[in-house]
Amino acid sequence: MAKKSVIVTLDDEHANSIEKVTDECRAAGLVVYESLDMLGQVMGEIDPDKESELRKISGVLSVEESQEYQLPPPNLEIQ
Repeated sequence: MAKKSVIVTLDDEHANSIEKVTDECRAAGLVVYESLDMLGQVMGEIDPDKESELRKISGVLSVEESQEYQLPPPNLEIQ
């Protein structure tokens, strides 16, 4: 099964302990790409059937699917 890119956002109470929450996310199956301490977010990939485990971790406010955006090239005419 293909992994799903997600952004895990921590609640305000746990933002200072992002390393601990990140370790718990890894233990739940998250392959961590980046941890944004200032934003209280952890980005990574997880099997969709394990995503619910992330929501059970103390300090996790939300788990959202990561979105990709592609801006048009700067030399493209505006339509």
